[in-house]
Amino acid sequence: MSGLVLGFYVQVEDNPYILGYVLSVFDGSSTCNVPPIYSMWCITNNLKLTIGETIKVYAAINIPSNAPLPSAVGFYMKVENTGQVVPLGTATKEMGYYSPVIGYTYSPGYQVNPDTTVTTNPLTTLVGAYTTFKLEPTMNDINGNPVHVYGPVSFYIAITTPGGTYIGKQIAGFAVYFPTRIVNFMASPNPARPGQSVTISGQLQRLTPDNQWVGAPDQVVSIFGDGKVVTDSNGNFSVTVQAPWGTGTYVYYAIFDENDSEWLMKSWAGLNLTVVQPTTPKPAPQPSTTTTPTIKPKLSAGDLAILGSGIAVIGGIVAYGVSKRKK
Repeated sequence: MSGLVLGFYVQVEDNPYILGYVLSVFDGSSTCNVPPIYSMWCITNNLKLTIGETIKVYAAINIPSNAPLPSAVGFYMKVENTGQVVPLGTATKEMGYYSPVIGYTYSPGYQVNPDTTVTTNPLTTLVGAYTTFKLEPTMNDINGNPVHVYGPVSFYIAITTPGGTYIGKQIAGFAVYFPTRIVNFMASPNPARPGQSVTISGQLQRLTPDNQWVGAPDQVVSIFGDGKVVTDSNGNFSVTVQAPWGTGTYVYYAIFDENDSEWLMKSWAGLNLTVVQPTTPKPAPQPSTTTTPTIKPKLSAGDLAILGSGIAVIGGIVAYGVSKRKK
C-alpha cells in the first residue's frame, strides 16, 4: 500500500474492555498522478480515494491486559451523500492472521500511542485487526441495497466485547473520486515542419457510477506550454500550436487537474511530436535528345570494279572525241 493516513486516535472512556484505538486507512495507489516532469513538485493527498483502488483499513486497539479479547472487529464505510453504510468485512478472534486480505492479531504487553507509535506496557494488550476491499462505483449497504460510492465518506469500527458491541467514532475527511483518462491524444500533422501549425487533440473521459467510460464535458485541460482548453459536450478538446523551429522530437502533455465539485480525479497523457526539415524536391527528369548521324553507304569490291570499268569507258570515249577533232 503506497498511501497511509494516520493520526486518528480515539480515547475510549468508561469501558472496562477497551481503552482506546487508532484507525488507519491505506490506499493502494498514489493520487499524485502527474507527468514525470511534474513529479518532483507533487504533494500526495491520501484523503482522496479513487474508484478502483484497493483500500486497507487497520485498527490497533488497546485493551486491559486482564480483559478478554474482543471476539470480532467489524469495519464500515459511510457514504455521506446518501447516509448509507457499506460493510467492509469483519475480522474474528478465531480467524487469526488469516491472509493479507483480512486478519486478527494480538500482542500482550504492548500498546498503541496517540502518535500511532507502539510501545511496551505490561498493563495492556494490543489487538490488531484489518480488512482489505476494492473501492467499487456501486457497492451494497448493510441492508443489501446498492449505493453509488462517490464524494465524502467516513470510516468506523464496531468492536464486539463481552459487555456488548462498541461502535467507534466515525473518522471523516475522506472523499471518493471518479477516475478520469485522456484518450486519442494525438498531433496532426506528425511529423511536422519547423514553425508549422499543428493541431493537438484528444478526449477526456470519466467513469460513471454505472462503471461506464463517457466523455467529460466542460472540463479544463491544460496543454503543457500552450495554455488551457475546455472540453466540449463529448469531452473532446483541441488546440492549435506552432511546431518548434528546431528539428527533433518534442513531448507534449495534456493534463486534467481534478474537479473537486464533481469528484473527478486528475489524469494526463503524453505524445511525441517529430519536427523535420522539408525535403528539397528533385527536378523532374528531362527526355534525352539523340542526334542520328548520317551514314554514308559503303561500296563493295564488285561495285568498285563496275564503277572503275565505267570510268574507263567514259575516259575512252572522251579520248576518241578529242583525237577526232584534231584530224
